[in-house]
Amino acid sequence: MLRLTPPALVAVVLAATALLPGNALAAAKPRQPEPLVKVRTQEVVVRDGLSYIARTAGLVILDLDRPLEPVEVGVLKLPATLHGLALRGDLAFLAAGGHGLYIADVSDPATPRLLHRHETPGFTRQVAARGDVVYLAESSDGLLVLDVREPDRPYRLARITTRNKLWALALEGNRLATAEGTVGVRVFDVEDPGSPREVSLLGSAEGAIDVALMGDLLLVAQGRNGVGIYRLVDRGRPSEIGTIEPLSSASRLLVAGHDLYIANGSSGVQVVNLSDPERPQPVTSFELPRAFPVGAMFLDGTRLYIATNIGGVAVVDLADPAEPVVLAPRGRAMRIRLR
Repeated sequence: MLRLTPPALVAVVLAATALLPGNALAAAKPRQPEPLVKVRTQEVVVRDGLSYIARTAGLVILDLDRPLEPVEVGVLKLPATLHGLALRGDLAFLAAGGHGLYIADVSDPATPRLLHRHETPGFTRQVAARGDVVYLAESSDGLLVLDVREPDRPYRLARITTRNKLWALALEGNRLATAEGTVGVRVFDVEDPGSPREVSLLGSAEGAIDVALMGDLLLVAQGRNGVGIYRLVDRGRPSEIGTIEPLSSASRLLVAGHDLYIANGSSGVQVVNLSDPERPQPVTSFELPRAFPVGAMFLDGTRLYIATNIGGVAVVDLADPAEPVVLAPRGRAMRIRLR
């Protein structure tokens, strides 16, 4: 069952007019309010109570403690649409499509500072970071591995080509999995980031849109075909365990403990427990107001943050999984003032 919080006013715009003697309206035009800008989000990461949002014109950092009253903390305006982001220490790595990779200093969230733009060979869709290494999903140009110990001078460690588009990647320990559309999924051993070693190819997972790792489980989002569950082995093809039927079309995945969060576009989110992967147990499911599309997700405590593109950031309280509470948005896209 879905409960919504009471309506609240998100933004108040004040305008003033000057009065002439005799209580007549002044001929001068009233001062125009600052424009309100929609937060069109591609990905959101939460750290230390702040939400770092990859959007259509750069990085915005918000305090969403009160989701219906978002407070701008900092903004890094960029001439590019950001498709993904990863945080590591004081650095933010921003996947910027045809603009490559931006690296920013976010040690002071109020004043994020651009350090470097790294040109990449392809269309940078997604980024994962571990230690001094970042992994980039480069669409038709495959996987790119960079050393970023000097963030203003990153250099290439490795590049792996693909026979299709590399849509997404997942990193856990020394394993890296790549979702490659009609090619399926490949799994690499990245103990040595400079020489990723392919250890498995799952060609049967055609139409792989997203991928996630949960211990020895490989989880593959395959659109209307749902989510494939596979068990990884040291070498060779993963063994198929089963399939999770989607609400409509599984597009993005998030792993938290033994729970798998599945984005189903405008049909909402379903949560499934995989403590026993042979018997997946439904936990909950819900839709967003106005059928805002569900994209990348991030769980912080009992709050699920969802990038909804046109709807901004959705925030859902899952303290009681049986009754998810949508805290934001309420009927329209989240709006904030940008400096």
